[in-house]
Amino acid sequence: MRLYQTAIVLCLTAAAQAADPLAGMRFTDGKTRSLAQYGAQPVAVLYFCGHCPSARAMISKEAVAISAAIERGHLAAQLICVTPDLEGAELVAYMKEAAPALLDKAAVGFDSANPENVSLRNIYQARVFTDGQPRSVSPAFSEIEPMLRASRAWRYPVDGLEGQAAEQWWAVERGRTGALKAAIAAAKRDPHAERIVNAARTALTARQQILVDAPIELATVERLEELLAEGAGLDLKPAADRLKGLLKDPALKHELQARTIWRQCQDQLGSTKPKEREAGTANLAQLAAKLPDTVYGRRAGAPAR
Repeated sequence: MRLYQTAIVLCLTAAAQAADPLAGMRFTDGKTRSLAQYGAQPVAVLYFCGHCPSARAMISKEAVAISAAIERGHLAAQLICVTPDLEGAELVAYMKEAAPALLDKAAVGFDSANPENVSLRNIYQARVFTDGQPRSVSPAFSEIEPMLRASRAWRYPVDGLEGQAAEQWWAVERGRTGALKAAIAAAKRDPHAERIVNAARTALTARQQILVDAPIELATVERLEELLAEGAGLDLKPAADRLKGLLKDPALKHELQARTIWRQCQDQLGSTKPKEREAGTANLAQLAAKLPDTVYGRRAGAPAR
C-alpha cells in the first residue's frame, strides 16, 4: 500500500508539471478528467474521426473489445475515446448507434484542440499514457490490451474480494455514479464495504494532502474539483476549504474568468444552430485576444487543426 501511495504522489507531481492531454476535453457525462486522477494507471486514448465510416467500424470493434477486456478482467487501466467532430447530444447519438456500451464503461468526449490532426485523411490514432508519458501505438486491441493488462496500479486496491463484494469494489474503483456513497452507507454492517471505503479514503486523502499544499494555479483548482467529485460522501474538508479559498483568490481571477468563457464557447460550438456555432468561434477569438496569458486563453488561441 505504501508503494502505491508513493506512486500516486509521483504521478500527481509529474502530471502537474506537464500539459495534460485530457484538459479541455468535453465528456458526455459532464465530468472533467486528468491523467493525475488515475495515478500510475495506463490511460489509452483513442482519437477518431466522427465523419468516417471506417473509423466508426474501428470504434465498434477495437474500442469495444478494449473496454470489455478492462471490465471483464477488472484491469487497472482507463479507456478514453475522443473526436474533434462531434459534441454533446450529437456525440451521444453517434455512440448509441456505434458502441453504446462505451457511454457507461469508458469516457467519451469531444476535443476541439485535435492534437492528433484527426480528419477524413487521418481517421484514427491511439496513444497510451503511462506515468504521464505518451506512447504511440496501433489502435488494434491486440496491441493495446497487453499494455493495459500488465498494470497493477488500482486506485483503491482491496485484496480477497469475491462475488458481489468484488463487483461493489469495481464500481467504486471505476468511479460509477453513486457507488462510493452506496459503499459508505453499507460499511456499518458490511465488513467488505468497510474495506472498500477505507481503501478509497486512504487514496483520496493522500491526493488531498498533495493538493492542499499545491501551488496557486488553475491546475490545482481543477484537480481539487475532481477529487471532491470522486470522494463525494467522504470527509475531505481540507480539500474543500482549499478550493473555496482558491476560487476567491485574486491571483486566479482571470484564469477562472477565461475558463468560464471557454466553457460557454464550447457549449455554443456544440449547438445544432449555425449562428450559435459562429458565435462560439467568434467568442473564442475574443477570449484569445483579451486573456492571452491564461490557460484557456492560450487554448482558445491555438491554431485550428
